[in-house]
Amino acid sequence: MNKQTIVNKFGPVALLFFYPMIDGFMKSRDNEVLWGGEHGGILLSNILLTLSSFVEYSGNHPGTAVLATDLFEFAWPLLQAENPDVRVSVLYTIASCLPQLPEQFLISIMSKRRCLELLSRTATNDCDGKCRTIALSILNSVKSMITM
Repeated sequence: MNKQTIVNKFGPVALLFFYPMIDGFMKSRDNEVLWGGEHGGILLSNILLTLSSFVEYSGNHPGTAVLATDLFEFAWPLLQAENPDVRVSVLYTIASCLPQLPEQFLISIMSKRRCLELLSRTATNDCDGKCRTIALSILNSVKSMITM
């Protein structure tokens, strides 16, 4: 059986989609009409999931680690959002970034920001069951990555 190599053509162009989305969010984040209420939470959730897809589908391209690092930095502060859909999207985003994050960044960020502590609290105390499940999964993954 012949194995065919498939070249990932998305990795080199992912940043052309990724950074304009983040820039658009940053420029409009104070717009209460756009970001307020339930619709704002839905929009933010979808933006996070879309950005996560860009990181995932970039595969092993050399720039993927940069995208993952930037997305982690962008999403992490949103983990304590009031909207459970946003929290679920943030956790999914974090989970999709983890395999692409440089090991030194992961170790550094986990200690500086008390990530393990916050993930542990989310895994045990979040009012949303999806958030607890995803946070526990991430927590276990991070612990196994760090102890390797």
